[in-house]
Amino acid sequence: MAVVLSLDVAALALSVYLSFSRGGFGLLVPAIVISSCVIVVFSGLLPPRSPRISDLWVVVFVATPIELFAVVAATVRLVRRPEFRTGCNVLLTALGGVSLLPAYSMVLLSALRAG
Repeated sequence: MAVVLSLDVAALALSVYLSFSRGGFGLLVPAIVISSCVIVVFSGLLPPRSPRISDLWVVVFVATPIELFAVVAATVRLVRRPEFRTGCNVLLTALGGVSLLPAYSMVLLSALRAG
């Protein structure tokens, strides 16, 4: 668990750095973290009652606000600065927004299971 959280903190630092650097978009690191966790959980690599599944969901829940911050920063940058409106940057922002969907769907599923 400590290794996973330290990797997530490193992803946060890299995302913030890339979001604030000139022309940088810190969308990829949290998107990769979220996507890889969701893929591991749904691929069946872990047994259904494995305690590692809850560790992965903790990582998803922590990476989601990081990704939300990066998507908002990238969207504001695209709106305010026309020189950043390249096809690659728009695609990265769109993919970053799509990577938020599994995290929010898992929040909804866990709320439905608990309630």
